[in-house]
Amino acid sequence: MRVDTHAAILAACRHLIVPLARLLLRYGIGYREFSEVCKSAFVDVATKDYGIRGRPANLSKVAVITGLSRKETKKVRDKIASESGVQTSQGLNPPSIVLRGWYSDPLFLSSVGNPVALAIDGKSPNLTDLVRRYAGDLPVGAVILQMERIGLVERTKSGRFRPVGNSFIPPNVNGQLFASGATSIHNLISTIACNASPATEGEPRFERYAWSNYLPESMTKKFRELVADRGQSFLEFFDAWLKKNEKPIRISEDKKSGSEIGVGVYFFDVPKR
Repeated sequence: MRVDTHAAILAACRHLIVPLARLLLRYGIGYREFSEVCKSAFVDVATKDYGIRGRPANLSKVAVITGLSRKETKKVRDKIASESGVQTSQGLNPPSIVLRGWYSDPLFLSSVGNPVALAIDGKSPNLTDLVRRYAGDLPVGAVILQMERIGLVERTKSGRFRPVGNSFIPPNVNGQLFASGATSIHNLISTIACNASPATEGEPRFERYAWSNYLPESMTKKFRELVADRGQSFLEFFDAWLKKNEKPIRISEDKKSGSEIGVGVYFFDVPKR
C-alpha cells in the first residue's frame, strides 16, 4: 500500500510541476536553478517542522529526512541564513553566465565600458567567442536563440546582437503578478497538504472545483465572463465578512501565534494532453 501511495504522490507532483516547468522555461529558468530552489525549500521545511520542543532540527536529522549529505545540508542552511539561496543559483543558467560576461569582460566592452553588439562569428570579438568562454561547448546558436526568445538580446539592423538589459530577468516580466500567483498556489497546496495529512483533525478544509470537458468552445468566453462576475461578488462578500470580524493586533501581542486565513477563486482553461 505504501508503494502505491508513494507512486501516486510522485505522479501527482509531476502533474503539478508540468505547468510550472512551462512557466519557468518560458522565462529562461532551467532545471538546475529550479533544483537549487527545491533543495532550499526541502531543507527549510525539514529544519522548521521536524525539530523537537520548538527547536530547529539539527543538521544530521535534516540530512536524513531530505536525503542530502550533511555537507550539502550545511551548505544550503548557510545560504538560507544569509538570505542568498535564490540569488546565487542564478549563475547556474548558461544564458545568465553569458550575459554577465558580456557586461563585465573587457574583451566584449567598448572603450566607455558598454557591451558591444556582436556578430555570430567572423572577426573577434564575436558571439562564438563569448559563448565558448562562458558556456563551454553549448551550441552558440541555441544559446543566442534562447536569449532572444525571452527578450534578453535583440538583433540590430546590421545582423549583430546586443543585450537588452543587464539582468537575467526578461524586461516584460510582471514581478507582482508572479508574486501574487505564487501566493495563490502556495495557499492551495497548503490546503491540499492539510487535507491529506493523517494528523489533521476535524473537518477538512473546503477545496472544490466545478468543471466540464464538454462545454462548446463558443461558450468558453461566456463562462469566463460569468466566473469573473460571480467570482468578484463571491470574494467581496467574504472580504466584507473578514473586515467586520477581524481585530487589530497590538504590538505587544505575539503575531506568530495566529495565521493568515482566507479563500480564493480562479478560472482555469487547461489544454487536454
